[in-house]
Parts: sequence; structure tokens; C-alpha cells
Amino acid sequence: MKTTQKALSILLAMLLVFSCIPTVWAAEMSSQLESAVESSMESTPPEEDISSSEPEITPEPSATPEPSEEPAPAPAPVPDPYVEYFEVMDAEFGGQYVMVAPEAVDVTVSFGREHQALDMAAPEGSPVLAADEGTVTTVQVWDGSKSTDDNQSYGHMVQIQHPDGNSTLYAHLSEINVRQGQTVQRGQQIGRVGSTGNATGAHLHFEVLTPSGKVDPYPYLTGIELYARDSISSVKADLEGGSRYLTDYGVTRDAIVNELSAHEHDNYYLGTTYAGGDVQSPNGDTSYNGTAGMNCGGFVGYVLRKVGLNCSAAIDLIKSTGDDLWFGSGKPYDLLAGASNYYQLAKAAGLTCYVYNTKAEMLADGKLEKGDIILMYWSLQPFNDGADNHIGFYWGESSGAMPLS
Repeated sequence: MKTTQKALSILLAMLLVFSCIPTVWAAEMSSQLESAVESSMESTPPEEDISSSEPEITPEPSATPEPSEEPAPAPAPVPDPYVEYFEVMDAEFGGQYVMVAPEAVDVTVSFGREHQALDMAAPEGSPVLAADEGTVTTVQVWDGSKSTDDNQSYGHMVQIQHPDGNSTLYAHLSEINVRQGQTVQRGQQIGRVGSTGNATGAHLHFEVLTPSGKVDPYPYLTGIELYARDSISSVKADLEGGSRYLTDYGVTRDAIVNELSAHEHDNYYLGTTYAGGDVQSPNGDTSYNGTAGMNCGGFVGYVLRKVGLNCSAAIDLIKSTGDDLWFGSGKPYDLLAGASNYYQLAKAAGLTCYVYNTKAEMLADGKLEKGDIILMYWSLQPFNDGADNHIGFYWGESSGAMPLS
């Protein structure tokens, strides 16, 4: 590995063909999955009153009116999230700004073209800190809707203008501790982590807005730039050229699509609390861990197990590489909860894979189909225990659509 080779990410596309049709694994730093879909209800005409003893008069023929759709119900009122509270915390991690979510356990969605922010999973109610001193320019109180196309998608939100010319935005809060126009100190608590707005679990959505636009917040918080773990050529050498498919291990693309489609609009998967480690228990089935909780690898592992993956064969292949493995908890399917372990599975099994350097390159290739697996493979520089990867299912109808992960 050349630690001096800088790259924002390496995206892997691993083609897993089910039933003679290629399936693509591609890696990408995406993000967050999930939005609730509201269904409209059609009103039905009232029943005719036939209790009258008067003779029935047949009206002149007329056009039958179309049933009209009732307007969507108004969002339920949301209690005022403001709570008076003052505390300044030491959360310095070597960056230009403090660590705004000091109890964060993972970065669940990184900065990218479609998601110009950093999503950090953290316990519900844990503190959110001002990145630097400044003035609160916006305090938004969520209206209770699940909007995805306006600022209400942020839920309870705070924005702060800083002396360096940047502003920072903090979204999905469960509580707000500041008022608009208030001056805040560096590291001052301004709210608490929540899942208000368009969110499927407790996390902080954090943005850095410069005079020229939104930028990656990660270096501002840590002082660390992101680098590729391995060169694109070495990843291609590892993964491209295989000729086997997940079909050989009991999984078909149709089974994945059918399973996820069956729960696309309920809370079987959506809204499951994020947790790190060997966690593979969606809201709809907590048998593995006893309580609900999943991470990206746990989600993929659970779905693959449910639709027929030969788990013992897959885990034996992962172990056979001799590489460092994530989440060795000792539970039966622990290695399926580590996103990077799927790299080892593809390598050891000789699965048909495609490797891309950018998402644009991946989408332009036109191989993605609904139900494919996307793996994003990256690391910090230098490579250490802070490294992370991301995995999920592609949920578009074509390569031009966005993935679900």
C-alpha cells in the first residue's frame, strides 16, 4: 500500500450473477437508505339512505363522479424541542473544529455528490456540540412531516455562522439548547442527537458550508484526509476475473428483491437502531441479538441468511484468506456483520467482480440491477483501527438510479 496515494474513495463493483444474469457489487460511499412512503387514501361515496318509505325517484342519468382523494393528513404537532442547557465540553481531535458528536460510534454515510454531509451514528440523546464559536443563524423546529424535498427533512436543525466564514449545520436533533441569534462558544452543547425529520435511526447529519459551497466535514473534525487503503490496480488484481456467483451459495437476486420489496414500506428493516459490532437483528426479527440493532454489514448479512445463503460455506471462505476479520464475536454468523469481510468472500470464492474508481464510472458501465450488492472499500491514512467500509443493496431500476444502502 502506498500511503501517499491520496484518493477520496475506492468504489468496488463486484458482479454477482444470479441465475445466469450478472449481478454487480460496486462500492460506494453513499448513503443513508431510507425514507417512509406515505400512502394516500381514497374516500368512498357515502352509502345511500334507503330507509325512507317514500317512492324512489329515479334521477336523470348523469356522469358518475370520480371518487376524490382526501388530502394527506396534517403532521401531528411536535412538542417544542427547546431545553435551556449550557455546557462547554472538551472534544478536540486535532481538527479545525471540535468533534461535534463526541459519543459517535461510526460514520454511517460519508460526504459525496448526492450526500454533501457526514452522518454519524450516536446514541439517542447524546450531546451535539458547536464546531467552533459563532452565532446561531437558524433554529428550525420540525413540523412532524416526513418530507424529503425541503428543509423539514432535516428535522429539528441548528445552523451556526463562524468567524472563519464557514457555517455549520446540525440536523435530526431530538433537543435544541440554543436560540436564533445567540452567540455560542467552541464545544458548547447546542442540542442532542435524535432521528427527527427524514431519518431512520439516531444520528447527527453534519454539514460544513463554505462561501463556495458544501465541503467534506471529515478533515475539519479530525485533521485527517481520506486515502485509499489499496491502489485501484491492486484491488482489480484481487477481485476481477472471477467466474463464480452467489447463486452457487444459495442466493438469487429475485429472492433478495422479493424480501426487500415485501418490507419496503414497513418497519421490519426501516427504523432499526444503528449499532456497531455483530448486530444482525432488524425490528422485525430480534432472535439473533435479543434486541433490535443493525449496521450495514449486519443488514446485508441478515438478508442474505434469510433468503438462503449457505452461511457455513461463506464463513469458511472468508476465514480462508487469512486476512484480519471484523466482528469475531463468537456468535454463529459474526463475520457476516463486517462489510470488509465481503471483500474477502469475493476474493476467496472467485466471484465475478467489477472494480470502479468512481461512482460515475460505475453507473456509466450500465451493469447494476435492482438487488445487487454495493461495497465501498476505503480507509484512513495511515491505515488503522479507524478504517471503515460500507455495504448495501442497489435499489434502483437501472444504473441511472440511486442505490439503497
